[in-house]
Amino acid sequence: MREGVGDSGGEYLDMPRGHYSAWLHVFLSVIFQLIFWAGLVPYWIGLLLGYSSLTTASDGLRWTFVIAAVLLVTAIYWDRFRCIEAFSSQFCSGASGISLLYVPAIAFVYANYRGALKLLRR
Repeated sequence: MREGVGDSGGEYLDMPRGHYSAWLHVFLSVIFQLIFWAGLVPYWIGLLLGYSSLTTASDGLRWTFVIAAVLLVTAIYWDRFRCIEAFSSQFCSGASGISLLYVPAIAFVYANYRGALKLLRR
């Protein structure tokens, strides 16, 4: 067993893997993360503050959320992308069309779990 954590520590080499690669699925989860943090979260905050839609928010506020989302998603996946891929590959089926329906969601949840652990320094 390796003592390192994350991709740089080789953690993904000791993780159980499935028979199929999940690179595409993890990439899609990155896209979903960006949409979530740059689009949905500001929309919900806008609704709480009384805006009827995102179009009523200022451009500066929207760009602030986009930049924050890019930084947050980069922090979540930095040095953990291969670990997330190794974990997610366990759930890939032989039919890629079916796997695309649920594996990106698994990668999304696992990435946030790993991100929370990284934040807590575990």
